[in-house]
Amino acid sequence: MTLSVGYLRTFFATLAVWLVGATLLNGLVDPFGAYQLLGNDTSLDDYKKTRGSRIYKAEMITRHPCNTLILGTSRAFAFDTESPHWENGEVYNAGLAAANVFETFRVFQFALEHADVRRVLFCAEPNSFSSEVRYPDEFTLSRFDPDRSEAAHHIDNLISLRTTLLSLKVVGDFAIDNRAQFSRLGNRNEFAKSRRHRTRSLFAKQLALDVNSLAFMPYTRERLDLLRQMVEDCRSRDIEIIVVIPPYHALHLEAMWAVGQWETFESWKRDVVSLLADNPYNRGSLWDFSGYNRFTTEPVPENDNRNAMQWYWESSHFKRTLAEKVIQRVTRGDSNLDTTFGVRLTPGNIDRHLALVRAERQRWLSDHRQ
Repeated sequence: MTLSVGYLRTFFATLAVWLVGATLLNGLVDPFGAYQLLGNDTSLDDYKKTRGSRIYKAEMITRHPCNTLILGTSRAFAFDTESPHWENGEVYNAGLAAANVFETFRVFQFALEHADVRRVLFCAEPNSFSSEVRYPDEFTLSRFDPDRSEAAHHIDNLISLRTTLLSLKVVGDFAIDNRAQFSRLGNRNEFAKSRRHRTRSLFAKQLALDVNSLAFMPYTRERLDLLRQMVEDCRSRDIEIIVVIPPYHALHLEAMWAVGQWETFESWKRDVVSLLADNPYNRGSLWDFSGYNRFTTEPVPENDNRNAMQWYWESSHFKRTLAEKVIQRVTRGDSNLDTTFGVRLTPGNIDRHLALVRAERQRWLSDHRQ
C-alpha cells in the first residue's frame, strides 16, 4: 500500500509547522538561557524553574561576567551573589543539586575557560567525594560536558519536546505568578521558596533523607586529588580559593552520629587539612562552620508555620541569613566578628578543633535532655 501525495504533503506541512513553532517558542522563551533573544533579564526570567539546572548554569557562565565563582551542592544555593561582603567584581553561584566533586571539578574547569575567575568559594562535603557517582544525565545535556556537540545542543534547546514543554511551563507559571526558586545568578530565590515552605514537616522529611544518605559516606583519595588539582590550578592563575565546610544543623550532625559516620567526617576534615598543607598556597584556606553553636542549634518550632526559623530551611539546608555570616567571616577573616562561628583549619589546630566540637556536642546534649 503506497502513501498518497496528499498524505505526505499533510505530514510534512504539519512537521514544518511544528519545527517552526517550536523553534520560535523555545528561542523566544529560552528556558535554558541559551539565546537571550529578548535580552538577559526579561519579565519571563523569574519564572524559569530551569535556572537551577546544569544546562542553564553552563549557559550563564559563558554569558555572565564571573569574578567570584561559588561551587558545591544544594547547600551552596544559600550564598547570595549580591551580598555586600563580596566587595568587588561579579559573582555567579554555580552550585548544583546533589553534585559530586567529579562534576564540580568539571564546572570549575569550564568556568576557567569562559570567565575571568579571581576567587572560588567551594562549599565542600564528604558525601560529594565518593567515587561511586559520576555525571548525572542532566550534566551530559549541558555545555559542561566536554563531549557535548553544538548540533545536539541546539537541537535539544530549540525543537525537542522536552524544551517545548518547559517553555510552555514558563508561560503558564508567568500567567499565575508562580516564580522560580532560583535567581538569574544561580542562588536560591528565598521569597519563592518561602511561599511553599512548612518548617517542621520539612525538617522531619529531610532528617529521614539524611539518615539514608549519610549511612554511606565513602570518600576516596582519587576524589581528593581533584580538590588538590583545583588548588594547584588556582595557584597557577593567582586565584583565591576558599573551601568551606557548611553549617549543618545540629540534628543533621546527630544523624551522622546515629549512622556511625562521625569518625568518617573527622577523617575527611583531617585529609583536607593535610591536602592544603601539602600544597601550600597563601591564597587558599579551609573554614569549618559545622559544629554545635548558637546558630546550628536553633530550635525547631513546634508549629508548622511558613518560614518559622531564622537560620534554617531544614536540617541540611541553611538560609541566606546564615550564609551571609559565612561570607562575612571568610572574606574578613579574624576581624571583629563572632569567632565562635567558623574556624580556619590548619595542621596546628585541627586536633584541638575536633575535640572542641565533641565537647560542644556533649554540652548541647546535656542541655537538650533537660
